Amino acid sequence: MASLTLRNISKRYEETEVMRNINLDINDGEFVVFVGPSGCGKSTLMRMIAGLEDISGGDLMIDNARVNELAPAKRGIAMVFQSYALYPHMTLYDNMAFGLKLAGEKKPAIDAAVKNAAKILHIDHLLDRKPKALSGGQRQRVAIGRAITRKPKVFLFDEPLSNLDAALRVKMRLEFARLHDDLKTTMIYVTHDQVEAMTLADKIVVLSAGNIEQVGTPNALYHAPANRFVAGFIGSPKMNFLSGTIAAVQSNGVLVKYATGETQLVGVLSGNAKVGDAVTVGIRPEHLQPNSAEAGDYGVSASTMTVETLGDAAYLYAETDIAPDGLIARIPPLEKHPRGQQLKFGTAPDHCHLFNAEGQAYTRNVVDSWQREHATAA
Repeated sequence: MASLTLRNISKRYEETEVMRNINLDINDGEFVVFVGPSGCGKSTLMRMIAGLEDISGGDLMIDNARVNELAPAKRGIAMVFQSYALYPHMTLYDNMAFGLKLAGEKKPAIDAAVKNAAKILHIDHLLDRKPKALSGGQRQRVAIGRAITRKPKVFLFDEPLSNLDAALRVKMRLEFARLHDDLKTTMIYVTHDQVEAMTLADKIVVLSAGNIEQVGTPNALYHAPANRFVAGFIGSPKMNFLSGTIAAVQSNGVLVKYATGETQLVGVLSGNAKVGDAVTVGIRPEHLQPNSAEAGDYGVSASTMTVETLGDAAYLYAETDIAPDGLIARIPPLEKHPRGQQLKFGTAPDHCHLFNAEGQAYTRNVVDSWQREHATAA
């Protein structure tokens, strides 16, 4: 196992800088997920850690030793790619043993390593088969097994589940969680799927346009996003955003006035908020309710569009001019709302987030058990 430290890491292609001042600490044995939209730099960052991309600036430390110029094979890292990259003419056993044979390992050591990895991954009964006889999930296990046999300090996974169907991705997420519990090895996992990030990670690194937007536990990013980008990226369905201006700064929060004339009290610390400032109110779908008594006089009117029923829950979609992407509210699964119905959507002040014109979050009041427990960290 190993710890990693990234200090002021940057990456340039000629005059174009694609990664800027990346600072990150990954503890020994952590499961860290890099997440963000396509083109944000998450795979580039992983490839720099692996040694497959040169580092243009800064220092990469593995177990406190600088490895910027160290060859990939000498970094103690094993990488599993999006494509399985298996040799089609070889059995599973030979695919998993190939790297050890090249390294000059003795046959008994190779045999023990392959069989141990196969047992961990529940593919020990398939070792005599060739890749074409396997399902997608089984092929991915072989690729992981090939990495396990090397006994690396750090595992790198670059979108390993993107080629699988939805049901198999769910199953393989559980396999990754179990694998980390079994091996207790440092793992770095790249994905664009925030559900994968939330379910797997000890720590999530949210990237955008070559920058780290926020680092934290899944709960920290969900309950206390640092900015509007993180708030909109983490959570499914995504957070509702409503545009307004500050009408008053009060002891119990900030009063926001919408263009419709309606208002919403937001339970945040006022900080440097000033009357007249342009702001955005953020509300999770589970906290936005039609005709909510909890919201009191606060809220916004909107016209219903459709109800998406998912069995155990339903989501009501509505439209209003102050929310360009519309509103999404989680409602009881049997609740009905005809198209075009006018409803007032509201939420309690303590369930709202507030972002300034630059998209940075105001600090929320400590109002629930999670926030009390994590107030200092957040």
